[in-house]
Amino acid sequence: MANGGLFKPATQEQIRLRKEMWLKDWDQKLKTFKSRQDVFPRADGGFDVRGDVQDWGSKDYKCLALKYRIVTGNFSCGGTFQSLKGAPKLICGNFSFHGELRSLKVFPKEVWGNVDFINHPYPGNRRNAKRWTVSDIKKVCDIRGTIKVENHEGL
Repeated sequence: MANGGLFKPATQEQIRLRKEMWLKDWDQKLKTFKSRQDVFPRADGGFDVRGDVQDWGSKDYKCLALKYRIVTGNFSCGGTFQSLKGAPKLICGNFSFHGELRSLKVFPKEVWGNVDFINHPYPGNRRNAKRWTVSDIKKVCDIRGTIKVENHEGL
């Protein structure tokens, strides 16, 4: 093969179209979430949820998509986050995180269920990526269930 591989770089137009599709999808997820019968807006712009939440991340990929206070069900999220800004203070179910988290500063304060925390750097191996321990998480969060922390070497 003349170019040395099977894949060609995306054109600027292809990149623009992918971003446009992703933004439409993000907006649709937000609209769907806000229309749920178990979602209650708060005066501070956050939400209480009487059910499960799977947060899809903010448009800039640095934090959660929304701000939560209480989630009575399970809460899951993932991505490459500077912090869990917007995380619920209380999760009555289980909490699951999968991605890279650089700070525990605004980690949930209380989880009544289990915590499944899988941390790995994106992309690939980064020796300077933060590796969290059970002890680190217990310092910032009261967990009534079990806690599992895994630090992977990337994808």
